[in-house]
Amino acid sequence: MTSKSLNTLFFNTLHQYLKTSTEAQRTVWIKQIVDEGMDVQELADRFLFGERTTALRFSWLLSGIGIYSPSTLFNILPYLFAKKAQTRIKDFEYQFVKYWSIAGIPKENIGEATNLLFAWLTSSKTNVSTKTHAMQNLYNLSKEYPDLKNELKSSIENQLDKTSISFRTRATKILAELKKPPL
Repeated sequence: MTSKSLNTLFFNTLHQYLKTSTEAQRTVWIKQIVDEGMDVQELADRFLFGERTTALRFSWLLSGIGIYSPSTLFNILPYLFAKKAQTRIKDFEYQFVKYWSIAGIPKENIGEATNLLFAWLTSSKTNVSTKTHAMQNLYNLSKEYPDLKNELKSSIENQLDKTSISFRTRATKILAELKKPPL
């Protein structure tokens, strides 16, 4: 059997089972995708922009790919970010806060990502998990872009009395780090 027919077999398997897949199944597929160097962009084109439940499961698969191989996810993030509006997943854009936490933010997306992260951190409509990931991503960015520190401090301080205990705990640690003088 050639590599092409293996890919066809794999695509057919995903097409048939991804919509109702379990985490255990996705874990096996993630390893196969990464270990065999499959084209994740091609997989995204086939599964992320179609039927909503299948697309949602594929978005979870992407997170797993990132956990297993951050560079594999990182390499496709600019493409996914450019095509984010084409998926049928409600609020798919929020997935990027997790993807960026796992794999980092590609240089070409830093400007727009920074704006989104601040918007998510400060919005009363954003859930606590997204706020926490947004705050962590912004903190990570502030290490490379120190000009973000003052806005980040202010944004975090503004959220302290509006969020959960877990957010406040993490926020307090990040604020302490932001207040330390540079080395």
